[in-house]
Amino acid sequence: MRKYCIFLFVFFILSILNYGNFELKFVEKWDHKDKTLGHIFFSIIDKDDHIVGTFYQYGNKIINKEKIISIIPRGKGPGDLTNMMALFKYKDGLAFIERPDKMKVFVKKNNNYIWKKTKWFKRGLLLHIVKDGIFYDNKFFFAGFETISLKKNIENAAFLKVYSQDGRPLKSLIKKTYKKIHQQYLMNRYVVPYKNKVILVNENELVLYIVSINNLNNINKINLKIPKFYKNMPLNFYIWRKYNKPTENFLSDVETWAMEYSSISKVLVKDNYIVIQIRTCNEKLKKFALLFYDLRSFKLDGILYFDDYLMGEKDDKFYFYANGDPGRDEDAEECIIKIYKYKSE
Repeated sequence: MRKYCIFLFVFFILSILNYGNFELKFVEKWDHKDKTLGHIFFSIIDKDDHIVGTFYQYGNKIINKEKIISIIPRGKGPGDLTNMMALFKYKDGLAFIERPDKMKVFVKKNNNYIWKKTKWFKRGLLLHIVKDGIFYDNKFFFAGFETISLKKNIENAAFLKVYSQDGRPLKSLIKKTYKKIHQQYLMNRYVVPYKNKVILVNENELVLYIVSINNLNNINKINLKIPKFYKNMPLNFYIWRKYNKPTENFLSDVETWAMEYSSISKVLVKDNYIVIQIRTCNEKLKKFALLFYDLRSFKLDGILYFDDYLMGEKDDKFYFYANGDPGRDEDAEECIIKIYKYKSE
């Protein structure tokens, strides 16, 4: 009987650590432990299988096996960026959203990114913050926060803005009304393509907003299954508050939003699955969980646990920053990249 209980306990622990027919097998490590980087704002894998990332206080970098290269400095020149809102792939290069009405396109040349052109988007007079973007079906989809109307404390906003390829606004989608002063514009939002659809995800909820590219008014809201370890962010957490020490207290809040709740830090589509990285906020588990939801049935088909932070995926390879998000996770100070090969049954 005692042996049977031990077997059940071991089986239970294994089931917690891995759930579903998914595997990420370690294949390679890039060791730059003599280098330190800050919190990861954006990261993607480019055409050469290099990581392109934007890091707090350290700027834009290329990370490959051999070295870390600084690219696209902060400045006012055509090849510089005065601000950074979002990063995504665009045709033969990368798109950096400098402002909601201004996008700079860079192409890779000799392990550097060179400015190619600037695209402009028509915007309204009210607040528009862009957090993520894609170019899909000859349209731009910008995820973020756009104020549609504002009267006293009543604000109507949209989370997804659609533009034509020449920058004309087509639709403001996924709308919500706020009746209190808030800081929702700070929340991260993600947009990914899947077949004839575009999917928006907010960082504080396991919900998919699925938009048909054939009919932008056709939007489905899907509530995903929530893992037992998931720690909800309080609904009022982004309500505006008055700070005694604005800079210090505000940065503390931002850190809390990111680390003390199961906030979403990466969303991507792999085969017929949407993969969502969240914090577990559970000392018995690793720092992050990768949730694999089937986009045909919306079932949670797998969970993988990592202490490493997912930066992107390309050609069945998942790229992680070892030990977490640098600048936030204390043991992620050294820049070590771990690469895993994806496999599913």
